[in-house]
Amino acid sequence: MKIKRSIMFNQMSGKLFRELAEDIAAKFPEESELCTGNIDASNFISKSKKLKIEKFPIYNRKSKMTRVISWLIFTFFSFIKMIYAPKNTLIFIVTNPPLIVIATWLVCKIRKLPYVILVYDIYPDVLIKFKVLKKKSIVARIWRFLNKVTFENSCAVYTIGDFMAENLSKQFNVNKTKLKYIEVIPPWADTNIIKPIKKSENPLAKKFNQIKCESILKAAKLLKQKKNIKFIFIGEGEKFKSSLEFVKSEKLHNVKVLPLQPENKIHYTLALGDISIASLDKGAEGLMLPSKIYYYIATGSAVIGICEGTNDLAKSLIKGNFGITVSPGNYKKLAKTILFLAKNTSKLKKFRDNARSSSISKYSRKVCVKKFEKSLKSINLLPY
Repeated sequence: MKIKRSIMFNQMSGKLFRELAEDIAAKFPEESELCTGNIDASNFISKSKKLKIEKFPIYNRKSKMTRVISWLIFTFFSFIKMIYAPKNTLIFIVTNPPLIVIATWLVCKIRKLPYVILVYDIYPDVLIKFKVLKKKSIVARIWRFLNKVTFENSCAVYTIGDFMAENLSKQFNVNKTKLKYIEVIPPWADTNIIKPIKKSENPLAKKFNQIKCESILKAAKLLKQKKNIKFIFIGEGEKFKSSLEFVKSEKLHNVKVLPLQPENKIHYTLALGDISIASLDKGAEGLMLPSKIYYYIATGSAVIGICEGTNDLAKSLIKGNFGITVSPGNYKKLAKTILFLAKNTSKLKKFRDNARSSSISKYSRKVCVKKFEKSLKSINLLPY
């Protein structure tokens, strides 16, 4: 069967995935679609004119209940979309929402449509590690079984880290997929857009004077007398509110807590930091990877990874020699590490140079999407 188009499903499709969707869509003879609940996606215009963005219900992260409801609603919309998908369509799903894998297997089994899966976070393992679900609960066991069936009947399973791939390979028979192995394709940044910007040329740097948030905030408190070190938090949700409260109560004049900034300013906001911090919660090792580090290094920022044990975040920092790891909760060590890099300018420069060079050679849009395309071509899912 010759594939003529693709339909991609990602509830929180960010810039990275939209770039992938655009580049993959350009390879098909007919128009492809990206179904997402991300509001920013509505402003995304494909340069190739081969990708259509279809707005699906947004992801409501206010509480655990609203998240689950959002998952169910998006999965239902996806189910209907797949049922009416034209023949010769490749279904490309992301495990966001995690319940979509079940709907995909069911529809594609009936419709005989090929599908591939990109795993960003491994469910239900993440929920089990954070004690939302019990390991031996009936929900967890059914979920694992349905994952196994869905993965084994897919054409290919992709993920973003080596340790994540190792964990996934224990959960289903990889040889039953068409690809026969789990392809690891790391997150990337478009290094032509996301790049270093001098502070004198960055309007946001002038404006703002230049995770587990708790550790970072406590480190900021220890360093509040260091006038040459400033912290900037950008985000939303529960951690954003608690961070703002902490800054106010502790009177931290060295910290700026800002709401999410417009996506068209992302190249400025990312370039603000000489040092960026990425955190991996304890227990999430090998189950997820904070992909934002690949945007940080594209700007030539050194990275401090808050993590422990064997994980893909630490491996990236060590392999690329562009950062240092600190254990979760050790805010004193975090403060010392920041102070060390601030004083040791030659070490910081080396990390920053390595970050940018690694981004271009290993984690750029061009390099990573080409790897995706090569993989899909190898199993006849891309026409050219």
